[in-house]
Amino acid sequence: MTTYPGSRRSSGFLFGICGLALICSACSSASTSPTTTTLTSPDAHSACNLVTPDEIRATLNKIVTQAKEATETNGTRCVYAAGSTADSVIITFESRVTADDFARRQAALSARLGGTTDLSGSGFSAYTFTSTAADAQVTSLITLIGGTQVGVTSSATLDQEEALTKKIYASLATSASSDPGAASSTTSVPTPARPAGVAP
Repeated sequence: MTTYPGSRRSSGFLFGICGLALICSACSSASTSPTTTTLTSPDAHSACNLVTPDEIRATLNKIVTQAKEATETNGTRCVYAAGSTADSVIITFESRVTADDFARRQAALSARLGGTTDLSGSGFSAYTFTSTAADAQVTSLITLIGGTQVGVTSSATLDQEEALTKKIYASLATSASSDPGAASSTTSVPTPARPAGVAP
């Protein structure tokens, strides 16, 4: 597949992480006001537990720490820190997102960034864009399947992010079917209608 062009341990490292987080939050909100993100360890039912550091290493080729979570109005953000800002990974989850919501957010983000690349196909909506945060160029892949929106932001390739996204939707389906209580958690997402993946 073609790579589509889209449009820490120190205070400097933490600033870079926050920059990546702001990029990721732009996918779900048109707001440009600054936000303060408080990261905590995820609880037992958190969506952040769906993706382990080992899975990120195997899929994105990034060595990261266990996820830290930021619960927001629109969903859950999982931050996987690494030895450098460029190698950090952010995964976002949001439930009850409509196709109209998704399209409106993409249009707003596209206008702000000067363009996004649409990757939508049968049964899913998706787009990607590239940004720069703390001198690191990162790619974001935002996907909507069955009302569940998943975003992956990293310096990995689009192919790698697609592979991780497929695993995430499969894990969501498995988690919801094996633990119905987790599906109702405020930090979890419901079973997607089509967890087959993002590749057309």
